[in-house]
Amino acid sequence: MASRIVTGSAHARAGLLGNPSDQYGGRTIAFTIQDFSAQVSIEASDRFALRLGSSDLIEFASVLEARETYRAWGCDDGMRLL
Repeated sequence: MASRIVTGSAHARAGLLGNPSDQYGGRTIAFTIQDFSAQVSIEASDRFALRLGSSDLIEFASVLEARETYRAWGCDDGMRLL
């Protein structure tokens, strides 16, 4: 069976008022910025790998290993968002 790749993208969003994580129960004023976006591609693999750029690859044996590594060592970049 051939591997299926799922891709998606989202425009950048800026919140002016309110908490974006509470937008369904609270009130927010936000807008999207169409000139900036993030893209993601997901495919089946034996390992858990994150490619942040063309030459940036972070690889773990599993999602659980990634979680434990970041719990133990922390991170100071966008990895915590992923």
